[in-house]
Amino acid sequence: MWDPDDALSHLLRPLRLRGAYVSDWRLGRGWAVRGEPEPRALLHHIREGHAVIRLANGETDTLHPGDLAIFPRGAAHVIAEKDDAVPQQIDRLLPDRTPGSTDVLDLGTEPRTGSMLCAGLDYEAAGEYPLYRTLPDLLIVRADAIEADRTLPGILACLAIELDEQRSSTRAVALRLFELIYILGLRCALKSMDQSAPISRALAHPAIGRVLIAMYEDFARDWSITDLATIAGMSRASFAATFKKIVGETPARHLRRHRLARARDLIETTNLSQESIAKSVGYQSNVGLHLAFRTEFGLTPGALRRPDNARLHSRSDSPAAGTSPRSGEPL
Repeated sequence: MWDPDDALSHLLRPLRLRGAYVSDWRLGRGWAVRGEPEPRALLHHIREGHAVIRLANGETDTLHPGDLAIFPRGAAHVIAEKDDAVPQQIDRLLPDRTPGSTDVLDLGTEPRTGSMLCAGLDYEAAGEYPLYRTLPDLLIVRADAIEADRTLPGILACLAIELDEQRSSTRAVALRLFELIYILGLRCALKSMDQSAPISRALAHPAIGRVLIAMYEDFARDWSITDLATIAGMSRASFAATFKKIVGETPARHLRRHRLARARDLIETTNLSQESIAKSVGYQSNVGLHLAFRTEFGLTPGALRRPDNARLHSRSDSPAAGTSPRSGEPL
């Protein structure tokens, strides 16, 4: 059941967070690091000094002591002492960022100008709710917001002590603490997020929230607009209009994207037959999945399994994106 007071738990539950790696950055003059997209959540907590973050689209922001930067889906970015600094590739600095690893990274030249704690958290991408994918590439929790939280400052302090003192089992403790920091940081960020953002509107609307969870947790069901409107406690017309306004797309489009994301993961990671995959995600036949998959991704399920087509780029301008079924028809 959707609980508007605990919406974040619903959002994170299918991700199955698990620690990936932790690195303690010692910062000197002229330091700069570039990271390419990673299939994990990333965090930067600056302890001393300042840092400029530049995203792939050119947007920049500045971190001050105590700030926490969150990249929910591991977006590409440059983080540096100054915006004009020449960055080093993180893959060369830390080539083996394996789950459970911890590293100390010395950057720049003497004298030391700051320090920062960083982490990557792996999660089950197949479990991503479409709503999670609407999070911005970068969320920043400022130091004053962290201090106002009754839990997060203590967790950050414990992490700093563990890494500074390197006690027994520090590696395991640091990874678990960063999982908490990620969840608590997201909670702080969502509180201050622009209320016009799709995720903010959806999390704040109990009726639409109930529908989203029902769709996500039973996405193979033969849903109709009538079914979903009943869960929301709204008329069909009111529900359809409200859903599109809040989520940004029709119920049919939203459910279809979730089904196809799950199908894509099964195709890439299992040897299940396409017929079995089609039925497991809510399609009555392999033909239906084939057509929907080609519309969404530009390739067939069979082509995706070929080694030369392993990497696909999703198409957001699908011809079916703005369509929706009649009130009693399955989605």
